[in-house]
Amino acid sequence: MKQDKWGEKNKYYHQDIKKFLKFSVPKDASVLKIDCSKGKIPVKKLKISKKYDYIIALDFIGFSTDIQKTFQQIYKMTHSKSRIILTYHSYLWEPILKIAEQLKLKRPQSFQNWLVSSDIQNLLYLAGFEIIKKGERLLIPKYIPLISTLFNQYFAKLPLLRSLCLTRYFIVRPYSKRKLLEKPSVSIVIAARNEKGNIESAVQRIPEIGSHTEIIFVEGGSTDDTFEEIKRIQQKYSEKDIKVFKQSGKGKGDAIRKGFSKAKGDILMILDADLTVKPEELPKFYKAIVSGSGDFINGCRLIYPLEKESMRFLNILG
Repeated sequence: MKQDKWGEKNKYYHQDIKKFLKFSVPKDASVLKIDCSKGKIPVKKLKISKKYDYIIALDFIGFSTDIQKTFQQIYKMTHSKSRIILTYHSYLWEPILKIAEQLKLKRPQSFQNWLVSSDIQNLLYLAGFEIIKKGERLLIPKYIPLISTLFNQYFAKLPLLRSLCLTRYFIVRPYSKRKLLEKPSVSIVIAARNEKGNIESAVQRIPEIGSHTEIIFVEGGSTDDTFEEIKRIQQKYSEKDIKVFKQSGKGKGDAIRKGFSKAKGDILMILDADLTVKPEELPKFYKAIVSGSGDFINGCRLIYPLEKESMRFLNILG
């Protein structure tokens, strides 16, 4: 297949990827290649019923807007002996790659996720994969006679220097999850203070989860009409199991503890009243618990726009 101009400019990098894949994938294996090196790929394109021996996903982590969902789609295309090879760029290279774009040395990209290995491992685990092998490649992704060979074949394998490599990879396989538990009920606790404008949206957007969904609002210290708005919404959406309580103490922790003490559900969830975490995401946490992936599931916002200089390179390094 003919490479485009960016492929030609970075021929050494692409040749290294091909060399790695040739070594890792048997010749007679059935293979699906998901190559996102040219930009974002929609998750819906991965809805394929066929099962593959090897699935190669090149750089897709950087372009997926829902990484866990993409992993779950890939899982559907695997059998018990499948292997998935994932490559992605180290977040330490973000400033260098941006400079390379400005100098027209690499393909310009408007959107890129930068995740650390531990985040990716957690998402793989939640999607049903276990890691067989992980590693790093390429300290110098451009060809410089003698120097590239010295650094990439020898220095890149040293304990300290290998963490500075551009390319990181995982080789993973599907594992058999524990049988799903019977559908437990859920209590969602929302501590609300000065959140009048978000109350109705929260109730509208919280999906039905498990055998029964209980929504518990705990209001305290508001200077607007948050409590009155919660009572109004409780009456308006009477078909939903909404409970309202006034906080007696102070602070969010106190409000959450009160909500938990009033909850009747088998699983307890906390939803921030400002809805910075989408209510539509709650089923992901439910599935993680009922599948036995963990007893306590804590979510974080991995993909969201940052203000300029809000996470500068030196801050990332600590």
